[in-house]
Amino acid sequence: MLGFPGIPEALLLICLGIGYIVIYLAKREERQLQLIGYIIGGVIIGLALFYQAANLWIQAKTCSQKMPYYKAMLHHSWPKQSLPQAPLSK
Repeated sequence: MLGFPGIPEALLLICLGIGYIVIYLAKREERQLQLIGYIIGGVIIGLALFYQAANLWIQAKTCSQKMPYYKAMLHHSWPKQSLPQAPLSK
């Protein structure tokens, strides 16, 4: 997402929290609803972790593709200017 940096990561962390809340609330239910709650919470957490890992991989790949450009900027050989010579005194 190019518009606002950090928004996808924040949304994925919120999804992790929601998945945890679903699992926490599922503990209070009866057997059948408890199983459904565990499954839904697990799926939410699993998808959030998967997308977080995919996002991290994409960012690392993008960064490594840009790295030669930045290295070239850092190690650019600027034309050397000769310093003015002081007159030799005898």
